[in-house]
Amino acid sequence: MIKLNWFFVATIVLLVVFGIFALNNYREKSMIRGENTDDLGNDFVAGQKEEWMNTELKDIRTGEFFKISDFQDRPVLLESFAVWCPKCLIQQQEIKELSQKLGDSFIAVSLDTDPNEDEDKVREYIESKGFNWYYAVSPSVMTKALIEEYSTEIVNAPSTPIIIICREEARKLRSGIKSYSELEAEINKCTN
Repeated sequence: MIKLNWFFVATIVLLVVFGIFALNNYREKSMIRGENTDDLGNDFVAGQKEEWMNTELKDIRTGEFFKISDFQDRPVLLESFAVWCPKCLIQQQEIKELSQKLGDSFIAVSLDTDPNEDEDKVREYIESKGFNWYYAVSPSVMTKALIEEYSTEIVNAPSTPIIIICREEARKLRSGIKSYSELEAEINKCTN
Protein backbone atom coordinates (compact mmCIF):
# COMPACT_ATOMS: atom_id res chain seq x y z
CA MET A 1 0.00 0.00 0.00
CA ILE A 2 2.80 2.43 0.88
CA LYS A 3 4.65 1.57 -2.36
CA LEU A 4 1.48 2.33 -4.33
CA ASN A 5 1.12 5.75 -2.64
CA TRP A 6 4.75 6.61 -3.46
CA PHE A 7 4.08 5.67 -7.06
CA PHE A 8 1.19 8.14 -7.24
CA VAL A 9 3.21 10.88 -5.54
CA ALA A 10 6.12 10.29 -7.93
CA THR A 11 3.75 10.35 -10.90
CA ILE A 12 2.23 13.66 -9.80
CA VAL A 13 5.67 15.19 -9.24
CA LEU A 14 6.76 14.09 -12.71
CA LEU A 15 3.62 15.55 -14.27
CA VAL A 16 4.17 18.89 -12.52
CA VAL A 17 7.83 19.00 -13.57
CA PHE A 18 6.91 18.08 -17.14
CA GLY A 19 4.19 20.75 -17.18
CA ILE A 20 6.62 23.43 -16.01
CA PHE A 21 9.18 22.30 -18.58
CA ALA A 22 6.57 22.33 -21.37
CA LEU A 23 5.34 25.81 -20.44
CA ASN A 24 8.87 27.20 -20.32
CA ASN A 25 9.67 25.55 -23.64
CA TYR A 26 6.49 27.02 -25.13
CA ARG A 27 7.45 30.48 -23.88
CA GLU A 28 10.99 30.15 -25.25
CA LYS A 29 9.73 29.12 -28.69
CA SER A 30 7.18 31.95 -28.64
CA MET A 31 9.85 34.47 -27.68
CA ILE A 32 12.04 33.24 -30.56
CA ARG A 33 9.08 33.94 -32.86
CA GLY A 34 8.84 37.43 -31.30
CA GLU A 35 5.56 36.82 -29.48
CA ASN A 36 4.63 38.24 -26.09
CA THR A 37 3.98 35.51 -23.51
CA ASP A 38 3.64 37.70 -20.42
CA ASP A 39 -0.10 37.11 -20.21
CA LEU A 40 -0.21 33.32 -20.73
CA GLY A 41 -1.67 32.75 -17.28
CA ASN A 42 -4.29 35.48 -17.45
CA ASP A 43 -7.87 35.07 -18.55
CA PHE A 44 -8.44 35.94 -22.18
CA VAL A 45 -10.43 39.05 -22.92
CA ALA A 46 -13.77 38.69 -24.71
CA GLY A 47 -13.79 38.40 -28.46
CA GLN A 48 -11.84 35.18 -29.00
CA LYS A 49 -13.32 34.54 -32.44
CA GLU A 50 -12.54 38.05 -33.60
CA GLU A 51 -9.05 37.64 -32.18
CA TRP A 52 -8.16 34.43 -33.99
CA MET A 53 -9.99 35.32 -37.19
CA ASN A 54 -8.05 38.59 -37.41
CA THR A 55 -4.62 37.32 -36.35
CA GLU A 56 -2.04 37.84 -39.05
CA LEU A 57 -0.56 34.55 -40.27
CA LYS A 58 2.35 33.88 -42.60
CA ASP A 59 1.78 31.38 -45.38
CA ILE A 60 4.84 29.15 -45.15
CA ARG A 61 4.75 28.21 -48.83
CA THR A 62 4.63 31.75 -50.25
CA GLY A 63 5.81 34.01 -47.41
CA GLU A 64 2.67 36.14 -47.84
CA PHE A 65 0.62 37.30 -44.86
CA PHE A 66 -3.10 36.63 -44.48
CA LYS A 67 -5.91 36.45 -41.94
CA ILE A 68 -8.77 33.96 -41.77
CA SER A 69 -11.14 36.94 -41.99
CA ASP A 70 -9.68 37.73 -45.44
CA PHE A 71 -11.67 34.84 -46.88
CA GLN A 72 -15.24 36.13 -46.57
CA ASP A 73 -16.25 34.94 -50.05
CA ARG A 74 -15.68 31.20 -49.55
CA PRO A 75 -15.96 28.56 -46.81
CA VAL A 76 -12.75 27.97 -44.85
CA LEU A 77 -11.55 24.70 -43.34
CA LEU A 78 -9.15 25.57 -40.52
CA GLU A 79 -7.22 22.50 -39.45
CA SER A 80 -5.01 22.35 -36.36
CA PHE A 81 -2.14 19.92 -36.84
CA ALA A 82 1.45 18.93 -36.04
CA VAL A 83 4.00 17.44 -38.42
CA TRP A 84 4.61 14.45 -36.11
CA CYS A 85 0.92 13.44 -36.14
CA PRO A 86 0.07 10.46 -38.43
CA LYS A 87 -3.69 11.09 -38.16
CA CYS A 88 -3.10 14.68 -39.30
CA LEU A 89 -1.40 13.35 -42.42
CA ILE A 90 -4.41 11.14 -43.18
CA GLN A 91 -6.73 14.12 -42.63
CA GLN A 92 -4.62 16.29 -44.92
CA GLN A 93 -4.75 13.63 -47.63
CA GLU A 94 -8.56 13.87 -47.40
CA ILE A 95 -8.30 17.68 -47.71
CA LYS A 96 -6.02 17.24 -50.73
CA GLU A 97 -8.56 14.95 -52.39
CA LEU A 98 -11.32 17.44 -51.62
CA SER A 99 -9.23 20.26 -53.06
CA GLN A 100 -8.67 18.29 -56.25
CA LYS A 101 -12.42 17.74 -56.53
CA LEU A 102 -13.72 21.20 -55.56
CA GLY A 103 -10.85 23.42 -56.69
CA ASP A 104 -10.87 26.92 -55.27
CA SER A 105 -14.50 26.89 -54.11
CA PHE A 106 -13.19 26.72 -50.53
CA ILE A 107 -10.05 27.70 -48.62
CA ALA A 108 -7.99 25.21 -46.62
CA VAL A 109 -5.70 26.48 -43.86
CA SER A 110 -3.52 24.08 -41.88
CA LEU A 111 -2.32 25.68 -38.66
CA ASP A 112 0.61 24.09 -36.82
CA THR A 113 -0.21 24.50 -33.12
CA ASP A 114 2.76 22.56 -31.74
CA PRO A 115 5.01 25.12 -30.00
CA ASN A 116 8.03 22.88 -30.66
CA GLU A 117 7.67 23.15 -34.44
CA ASP A 118 8.74 26.03 -36.63
CA GLU A 119 8.37 27.22 -40.22
CA ASP A 120 11.32 25.14 -41.44
CA LYS A 121 9.83 21.89 -40.11
CA VAL A 122 6.44 22.68 -41.62
CA ARG A 123 7.95 23.74 -44.98
CA GLU A 124 9.92 20.49 -45.20
CA TYR A 125 6.78 18.53 -44.29
CA ILE A 126 4.47 20.13 -46.87
CA GLU A 127 7.08 19.95 -49.63
CA SER A 128 7.64 16.24 -48.96
CA LYS A 129 3.87 15.54 -49.00
CA GLY A 130 2.97 17.74 -51.99
CA PHE A 131 0.37 19.82 -50.13
CA ASN A 132 -0.35 23.21 -51.67
CA TRP A 133 -2.83 25.15 -49.56
CA TYR A 134 -2.26 27.68 -46.78
CA TYR A 135 0.06 26.49 -44.00
CA ALA A 136 1.06 28.62 -41.01
CA VAL A 137 2.62 28.27 -37.58
CA SER A 138 0.10 29.46 -35.01
CA PRO A 139 1.14 32.55 -33.03
CA SER A 140 0.59 32.08 -29.30
CA VAL A 141 -2.19 34.70 -29.25
CA MET A 142 -4.14 32.74 -31.86
CA THR A 143 -3.55 29.41 -30.13
CA LYS A 144 -4.76 30.91 -26.86
CA ALA A 145 -7.87 32.40 -28.47
CA LEU A 146 -8.73 29.09 -30.14
CA ILE A 147 -8.31 27.23 -26.84
CA GLU A 148 -10.50 29.77 -25.06
CA GLU A 149 -13.25 29.29 -27.63
CA TYR A 150 -12.98 25.56 -28.36
CA SER A 151 -11.07 24.06 -25.38
CA THR A 152 -7.68 22.36 -25.50
CA GLU A 153 -9.04 19.74 -27.88
CA ILE A 154 -8.49 22.27 -30.67
CA VAL A 155 -4.71 21.86 -30.24
CA ASN A 156 -4.83 18.08 -29.71
CA ALA A 157 -3.42 17.11 -33.10
CA PRO A 158 -4.37 13.39 -32.98
CA SER A 159 -8.05 14.33 -32.65
CA THR A 160 -7.70 15.98 -36.09
CA PRO A 161 -9.56 19.18 -35.15
CA ILE A 162 -11.13 21.20 -37.95
CA ILE A 163 -13.17 24.39 -37.70
CA ILE A 164 -15.39 25.35 -40.61
CA ILE A 165 -16.00 29.05 -41.17
CA CYS A 166 -19.03 30.08 -43.20
CA ARG A 167 -19.58 33.83 -43.62
CA GLU A 168 -17.96 34.59 -40.25
CA GLU A 169 -19.88 31.83 -38.46
CA ALA A 170 -17.44 29.26 -37.14
CA ARG A 171 -18.01 25.84 -35.64
CA LYS A 172 -15.82 22.89 -34.80
CA LEU A 173 -16.48 19.68 -36.66
CA ARG A 174 -16.59 16.32 -34.89
CA SER A 175 -13.33 14.84 -33.63
CA GLY A 176 -11.55 12.21 -35.65
CA ILE A 177 -10.62 11.93 -39.30
CA LYS A 178 -13.24 13.41 -41.61
CA SER A 179 -13.54 11.93 -45.12
CA TYR A 180 -13.41 14.23 -48.11
CA SER A 181 -17.11 13.51 -48.75
CA GLU A 182 -17.98 14.53 -45.18
CA LEU A 183 -15.97 17.73 -45.59
CA GLU A 184 -17.64 18.36 -48.94
CA ALA A 185 -21.08 18.03 -47.30
CA GLU A 186 -20.05 20.59 -44.66
CA ILE A 187 -18.85 22.99 -47.35
CA ASN A 188 -22.11 22.52 -49.27
CA LYS A 189 -24.04 23.53 -46.14
CA CYS A 190 -22.12 26.82 -46.22
CA THR A 191 -23.00 27.60 -49.79
CA ASN A 192 -26.71 26.78 -49.55
